[in-house]
Amino acid sequence: MAAVTIRGLVKVFPPAVRAVDDLSLDLGDGEVVALLGAPGCGKSTLLKLLAGITAPTRGEILFDGVDVADATPPERGVAMVFQRPALYPRSTVAANIGFPLRTASVRPGRVQELVLASARATGVEGLLTRLPAELTVDQQQRVALARAIVRRPGLLLFDEPVSQFAGREGERLLAETATLARALGSTALYVTPDRGDVPAVADRIGVLRDGRIEDLGPPARVRARPATAFVASIVGGPSTTLLEGGVHVEEGGHVAVWIGDAPLVLPWRDLLARQLAHFHGDRVLVGVPAEALALAGPAPNAVGAPVLPGVVRRVVPLGPHGECAVDVGGTPVDPDSRRRGARGPLAALRSTGRSRPLPGGRRHGRLGPRLDLSAIPRVTADHPAELVVRTPPAVTPRVGAPVAVRVDLSRVHFFDAHGRRIGAGWR
Repeated sequence: MAAVTIRGLVKVFPPAVRAVDDLSLDLGDGEVVALLGAPGCGKSTLLKLLAGITAPTRGEILFDGVDVADATPPERGVAMVFQRPALYPRSTVAANIGFPLRTASVRPGRVQELVLASARATGVEGLLTRLPAELTVDQQQRVALARAIVRRPGLLLFDEPVSQFAGREGERLLAETATLARALGSTALYVTPDRGDVPAVADRIGVLRDGRIEDLGPPARVRARPATAFVASIVGGPSTTLLEGGVHVEEGGHVAVWIGDAPLVLPWRDLLARQLAHFHGDRVLVGVPAEALALAGPAPNAVGAPVLPGVVRRVVPLGPHGECAVDVGGTPVDPDSRRRGARGPLAALRSTGRSRPLPGGRRHGRLGPRLDLSAIPRVTADHPAELVVRTPPAVTPRVGAPVAVRVDLSRVHFFDAHGRRIGAGWR
């Protein structure tokens, strides 16, 4: 086992590519941590820095409080499982698993014991005499895992080890990998671009963006209270919609966040309403996950609040349940805008100079000019803001039908123009 401390880690590749940018992270002894991020965010580079395969530009890496800057990969007690098994094709399964032991001059009898134990732990004990070409992809990856654990490493690194598997096969191997790491007592760091992997393997999860950790914490907390709009879009998955909202403190003491021509109303007694009141006249980002939504019936007859009227655009059957995409007339926002000079998702939008009228001819008090959708990468004006609503059994909305979507505001996320979370204690 090993406690890992990373402080101010930087890796720059020529000419000036910052793969890891001032990253700090603590891994507790025996903890399993998963980092989620898009390709190119620095996941694999971070693992190679920990393993000693790549040298950092600057920063510290400590194992149990000891700086390992000058330690070779074998001296660090680290094992790494890659996306592809990378087995020696002319060696048997047993020889592949035992290779790290033989290079460490472990006596033959002990090698045989440890190889058999690792093979049993990963379910390949019946394949020891076979060659890699005689194995399925799943079996090859299990052999690679057995090879990684045969030396009982203090730190296990997983670089997308199940990304080539689909469905239950990948889920099963993923669960077994996490169980095995915990059984060994090894500290483990798992990186993946697949948001579906994360909750299943980790004590804590993090989101990596441009070489930095944007959020880190228990899976339930990161999902329920993402630190930024980008984290909400990644961890919440494709069923989380990010919209532009206009904030207005209404007469009567409540706060309204306007989505299109409909308001989401928060009473003043709600602490979140008081924080949103600081943004009166401004625009914010509203993250709406599918679990916060339910159909409330045809829009003209909908009663109660908060409700957003809309039109069904698509219906996706999913066994006994289903999903439908409802166009609520709002403006979608891309939280990962890379527009040069932009300070955040809303800062990346150009002003058109038009103020936004509300129903009945009213206007948003001091609300700023309407934002030009054309400045958001990969999002255009003809791309509507569709909320993903899960439907109960035996309910199949008709495409084109008007509906009302009931919103559970306790599950909705609000972010400022820089994409930072707005909540109780925001200031």
